[in-house]
Amino acid sequence: MKKDTPPRFLVKLHRFLSDEAHSQVLSWNEAGTEMVIHNIGKFETDILKDNFKNKTAKSFFRQLNLYGFTRTYDGRKSRGKGLDMHCSFYHANFTQLGDIDMTLIRRGKKKATCASAKGNSKGKKISMQDDSGFDLNLLYLINSFGYPLY
Repeated sequence: MKKDTPPRFLVKLHRFLSDEAHSQVLSWNEAGTEMVIHNIGKFETDILKDNFKNKTAKSFFRQLNLYGFTRTYDGRKSRGKGLDMHCSFYHANFTQLGDIDMTLIRRGKKKATCASAKGNSKGKKISMQDDSGFDLNLLYLINSFGYPLY
């Protein structure tokens, strides 16, 4: 991909955000600086299913993270009474009027998983130990639950 050409994923996303036909599900915020997904369920069934390689919102969100987007609001985590199933994402170079800025956005590298880091393509359990003999699989398991490692 040429450096002066924005990634196809972002061009397609920008097109959907600007299309009034999808504004009940996906649109720009009032300032045109953030993308807002108004209904995550409808986003998965109406837009992702037929138009993007991602089939779930979770994988779509991971893709946005690879491009450097940050989630500014996540309604799935709200503790209110009603279901607030919308979220919004921000990237400094991805704006409603910023077609030229999209050329500055590049996809980052995927993080290696435990299996792929050792060349184990079948996902079998592999033994990983540091120099002292400490089992790094245990460290990975503890960290996957989100506990801080002190």
